[in-house]
Amino acid sequence: MKLPPNIAAEVLEYLLLEYGESREDPTALKLSDLSYEGEHLVRGKPTHFWSYPTSSGRSWATVELSEDGYEIGTTKRVPGEPPPRKWWQFW
Repeated sequence: MKLPPNIAAEVLEYLLLEYGESREDPTALKLSDLSYEGEHLVRGKPTHFWSYPTSSGRSWATVELSEDGYEIGTTKRVPGEPPPRKWWQFW
């Protein structure tokens, strides 16, 4: 599946809802705040990443592709960073 042409605007809408911000608020996230970081495999699924500024640094929005469409979300992991290992995987 390909991403729709307006996906960055959809990501922004998701983030505004997630953070309870309004488009009319001059301090709210803007489309120009989003920076596309590329596509990485996450748990075997192609996932696109956008970074955006927060009061505590940078965070990432994700768009995970599937056969049925896509799902927008957020993560604290840096794009391309492997998932944390569980304690039993060290032995």
